[in-house]
Amino acid sequence: PAFSAGAPDSIVVSLDGRLLAATDAVRDGKIVVFDVASRAQIGSVTLNAGAQPTEFLADGRLAITAGSQELIWRPGTTVPPLGVALGGPNGPVAGTWSEDGRTIVTFHAEYGATTDQPMFAFDGTTGAPQGQFLDNSTPHNEDSDNAVALNPNGTVAALAAHDGVVHLRDRATGDELAVLDGHRDGGELGVAWSPTGDRVATIGADQAALLWDVSEVRHPKLIGPPMVLPGIPAVNPPNLLPEFSRDGRSLLVIDDPHGKLALFDVATGAEKWSADVGVFPAPGRLGYTGSNEVAVTSGAFVGVETGRTLDMLDAATGQASRVLSLPETGIGSDFLRGGSLLVVDGTAPGTDGSGTISVVRLVDIATGAPLGDPLPKGASPSDATEKIRYFQTAGFVFSSPDGSRFITGTSGPTQSVVLWDVDLDHWEATACRIAGRNLTQAEWNQYLPGQPYHVTCSQWPAGQ
Repeated sequence: PAFSAGAPDSIVVSLDGRLLAATDAVRDGKIVVFDVASRAQIGSVTLNAGAQPTEFLADGRLAITAGSQELIWRPGTTVPPLGVALGGPNGPVAGTWSEDGRTIVTFHAEYGATTDQPMFAFDGTTGAPQGQFLDNSTPHNEDSDNAVALNPNGTVAALAAHDGVVHLRDRATGDELAVLDGHRDGGELGVAWSPTGDRVATIGADQAALLWDVSEVRHPKLIGPPMVLPGIPAVNPPNLLPEFSRDGRSLLVIDDPHGKLALFDVATGAEKWSADVGVFPAPGRLGYTGSNEVAVTSGAFVGVETGRTLDMLDAATGQASRVLSLPETGIGSDFLRGGSLLVVDGTAPGTDGSGTISVVRLVDIATGAPLGDPLPKGASPSDATEKIRYFQTAGFVFSSPDGSRFITGTSGPTQSVVLWDVDLDHWEATACRIAGRNLTQAEWNQYLPGQPYHVTCSQWPAGQ
C-alpha cells in the first residue's frame, strides 16, 4: 500500500494524464506520485502535516501547498541542488574522469551481465550530456568497474573488452589505434591510464598487473616485469584494481578479495610497500593531497553497513597514520579540495521513516568530523540480490583531479551517476539562486547576531 493511514485524498492528475499525485485522508504530509499507465510509484516526499498537492506544471513538476509555503518538486528527484544527475544506462553504473577534468564517461558495471549497454560522455564541469561515447563495436567488460580509462585529455579511450584484450580507440573517429594483449589466461580484464599519459596498466585473472608504454599510442610496448601480488586468484576475476599516483611514478594495486594493497615503483617495477586491510577495500586517489595520505575503508561485506572504520595510510610507507570512525560508513571514499575534505559513501534512514537511502558524507580531514547533513543520492539496494547486483557501483566515489567535484555510482534501477560540486563559490551562487533574495534584518539578527548586516547575494536588493 502507498499510504500507511487512510484512503488517498487530494488527488491531482498531470495535464497529459501520465502522472497522478495524492496524499492520504489524514494528511500526514506524505505525498506520493504514480505513473498512471503502469501504476508504479515513481516518487514520494514527506513534508509537514497538512501538505497537499496543488497541480502539475507543464514540465512535469508538482506544485505543493505546505502551510504558508508553496513548494515545487520534480517527482522522483532526490538529488540536492549541489548534484547533477547524469543520464545514461540503467542499472549498476560507474564512471571515470579524464585527467584534465573536462570529460566524464559513464558505463555499466555488473558482474555476470549478459547484455552490453552503451557508454555516455558528459561535460566534467556542468554535467551537460555529450552523447553516446564511441559505439558498440567494442563493448567493454562489464564485470569490472575498471574496464574503461581515458588518456589525460579524453581523446583516447582504453577499453577492456570481452575478447580479453584492451582496445585503444580514438574518441573522435572511433578508430582502433592499437590493442594491449598480455597473452595470459583469462586475458586483460581492467585498465588504468597514468595522469602523465605515457603509461597504461592492465590487470587480468591472475595476481599480476602489467605496465605498457603508450608514448606512441599506435605502437604500445609491454615494459618491465609484472607487478605481482602474492596469493591464489579468487574464483570470480578480476581480482585486482590498478591506480596510478597523480605524478605517475607509482602504481597502487588493490587485491579486493584478499584485502591487500601494494605500491609499486613505475620506473623499476619494484614493490615499495604492502599492507593488509579489510576485504574489498576501495582506496581514494593517491597523491592528490598535500599530506600524501591514502584513505581506505576497513572492508565491505554485502549487507554490513555499520561498524566500519576509515584508515588513513601514509602513502610513503603504507602504515596507518590515524583511524576515523564515521556513522554508516560505506565502501568508497576519496579526497576533495586538496585533501582538506573527504567524501565517504554510506547509508542513512529514509526520509519517510522506513528503510534506508544511499548517501555521501563530507568529512573535515583536520577534525575527522562530518560536515552538515549527508547528501542523498537515491534508494539503497532493497534486498540481498540487489545488494550483490549493485555491489560494484553503490559505493563508487571518484573525485575530479582538481578536487572540486566528484561522481557517485548508482545503487538502484532508477538512478544515474551523479556529479557533485563542492566548490564553495558555486555553493554560494546556488544558495542565492534558490533563495531569490537576501536575508531580512530579522533573519540576519537571528542567524548572525552581533555582526553588521551586509548583502550576501549581490544580484538581489538588501532585505528589509
